[in-house]
Amino acid sequence: MNWLSKWWRSGGREVVRDGLLDATTDRVRKEILVRLRLLLSMLDSLNTAEIRQELIRAIEYVEGL
Repeated sequence: MNWLSKWWRSGGREVVRDGLLDATTDRVRKEILVRLRLLLSMLDSLNTAEIRQELIRAIEYVEGL
């Protein structure tokens, strides 16, 4: 365990933080892209109620992060 604590103090924290940030960023990017594609398909039918609902869900998703 001594090597682990040395690694943690000498930059391991940053490695873990950066890895988590990258994973979260990728997840958010994918989720928002799915929602934006859904909105584009809704625009084809001009269903404004569903478009508004999906925009609200996307905003709440991002705020909840």
